[in-house]
Amino acid sequence: MKRFFGGIILALLFLVPSGLCEELTEGAYTFIEVENGVQIVDCQDVSEVLIIPEELGNMDVVAIGESAFEKNDTAISIAVPEGVLSLAEGAFAECRRLKTVTLPSTLENVSGNPFARSERLVSIFVPEENESFTAIDGALLTKDLSVLITWPNGNPKTIAVLPEGTRVVGDAAFAGNTHIEEVVLPDGAVYIGAGAFENCTSLTHVVLPDTVQSIGTLAFASCKKLTRLTVPGGIYIGMSAFADTPLSMLSPSEPPEDEEEDAEAWTEEEGEMEPEATEEQQEEVTPEITASVVGAEENQEEVSPEMSVTVVSDGEQLMVRIMREGTVNVREEPDAKSKRVATVPANAVYPLVGIAENGWYKILLPSGAQGYVSSRLARIID
Repeated sequence: MKRFFGGIILALLFLVPSGLCEELTEGAYTFIEVENGVQIVDCQDVSEVLIIPEELGNMDVVAIGESAFEKNDTAISIAVPEGVLSLAEGAFAECRRLKTVTLPSTLENVSGNPFARSERLVSIFVPEENESFTAIDGALLTKDLSVLITWPNGNPKTIAVLPEGTRVVGDAAFAGNTHIEEVVLPDGAVYIGAGAFENCTSLTHVVLPDTVQSIGTLAFASCKKLTRLTVPGGIYIGMSAFADTPLSMLSPSEPPEDEEEDAEAWTEEEGEMEPEATEEQQEEVTPEITASVVGAEENQEEVSPEMSVTVVSDGEQLMVRIMREGTVNVREEPDAKSKRVATVPANAVYPLVGIAENGWYKILLPSGAQGYVSSRLARIID
């Protein structure tokens, strides 16, 4: 189903928790069997030029698991082989010497930022024939440019001007970058992911267009030089979004346990940031929240995978806020028994893509993946 985010569905179809499968080893690699091949879960190869094998255990390598190459301190370049379909969040995180990565034309799914905090990474290469992703100036984006996944931390540019069509800055996309001083988002951008600019120590100025509706948890935390921020009115600000910055007054305080809201809306007037009316004070009609939500997902009736979904109309983007305390599972289909594609925290806000017949909300995650949450655990906000 196409939507204005380009219809790219980055579902985690091949990423399986290692604890559910027997771990196998071959040489420097540890892997598990998954559908259609194997997923690498650990690597002890100390090569400076690291070429990941296409096969392990006489099976095709189809996925790189979460943190599989994390904190590899020897590799300068890494080549991911043809046949790999999925990269998990943090797969190549904090690789201290890593400068270049070559991705395959077969890559279809990416979760979060696989290269977060790899401080010397300069370039990511993606073949032109890849149908899901592309690289611009070394940065990794979805093919339609709607989601920025990774801005390499070793890129020496001090100003990041994101391309037209970028709607989402993914989780941890710039995290730990020490070069960027200014970021300009295009009109049409709606969401800044969790930790997107966390600990960008040189960042001083960010321009957010009026279309931005949500800033994720810890999005700008520890940006100690951030002193100028153009913020549209009525924007949702997640927990600790500006913690440990000169703009820390914009971060909502921790709410009491019996309150549903975790943030205030803010507006910019005459150069000063002032709180607006909260959602509770606005004249807004929202769906009633069921009081008994604990275990609500498990009590949902099973639905057919062919269940139709109503696409929300073009125009002002609606958002969905997670209301249940703790965390909520995001499902591949509008059914509590469907495969889990992500877990999201309470009070997080995501763009609404559609509504299923049984009332489940289809949402867009910062990674670009789409999935469903029960309407008993979330609500639509403007």
